[in-house]
Amino acid sequence: MNPLPPLPPTLCWQGDLDGALQIVDQTLLPHTIAVLTLATSAAVADAILHLRVRGAPAIGIAGAYGLFLAVRQQRPEPRAFVETVRAQSMALAATRPTAVNLRWALDRCLARATREPTLGRLLAEAQAIAAQDEAHGRRLGEHGRALVRLAAPCSPTATRAASRPAAMAPRWRSCSRRGGAASGSRCWPTRPARCCRARG
Repeated sequence: MNPLPPLPPTLCWQGDLDGALQIVDQTLLPHTIAVLTLATSAAVADAILHLRVRGAPAIGIAGAYGLFLAVRQQRPEPRAFVETVRAQSMALAATRPTAVNLRWALDRCLARATREPTLGRLLAEAQAIAAQDEAHGRRLGEHGRALVRLAAPCSPTATRAASRPAAMAPRWRSCSRRGGAASGSRCWPTRPARCCRARG
């Protein structure tokens, strides 16, 4: 069996302060893998709203980067920086009012901006959230690696900075320990896009 091509990260930041967020459009999976570049907060909000970003950690990370993009676009004066972050945070939270990770990530970025009101610190906090998720995913994989024998259906919740489904983390860690990748494994969402739209 020919190995499947490597999958891109579900989402990742490309560049520095002038960079953009790249995501895999999850509405097209599993038949098409399309990477979108989101350079504005409006594009990130639209991706969250229309389920192009799915999975609780991935939504939170996307929201954190979307908040940075919003403030970067606004270019507020120093005295208005925190209020701008607060207002843009509320706007992003409204895209998925029930998404706990989204609200958590936005609140964490707002708290960082309150202490250190600069664009650099806001981007650093979004990157820290992504790195924390990656670390959690690796630990999850290590704990489950010895128990996993077969792949299972899973939601597209993120590990490795939202690059691998959480339920597959043990599978990925197991294969990496053997010197290979889980090239014969693929994951699929348990709630198709149509179902999620119907539920809101």
